[in-house]
Amino acid sequence: MRSSPQLDAVLTLNPNHPLANHLYIHAVEASPNPERAMAAADRLRNLQPGLAHNVHMPSHIDIRTGQWLKAVDTNAKAVEADQRYRKIFGTARPGDETHSSDGRGDAERISHGERATSRRKRRDALGSNDAFWPLGRHPR
Repeated sequence: MRSSPQLDAVLTLNPNHPLANHLYIHAVEASPNPERAMAAADRLRNLQPGLAHNVHMPSHIDIRTGQWLKAVDTNAKAVEADQRYRKIFGTARPGDETHSSDGRGDAERISHGERATSRRKRRDALGSNDAFWPLGRHPR
């Protein structure tokens, strides 16, 4: 998938538009060049600290670009945002679930980032080749 001219236009007019950054991440995360969304991920990272799903979104790019510890930290912050929300408003209404709304998705991504970090340390220690990386060649 690639970014659309309309999405690019919105980001040109307002680089801090939350939905435009969110959609841009989705548009390029599975592309051959997910690093194109690093700026959008960095903008979205702290743009809406109370909205757990948008706090979590940069981890899509963190994981795709091998920034495992950043993904762990990002998703931990998303879990914290979700916990703050639930403390104030209670549990989500039926039908409100997203892949991060109940914390389970974020916990899974935190675990994925921690496992990948552990694999990287082992790989570096053993001099293993890039074929063992889950998303292909590890960016150096």
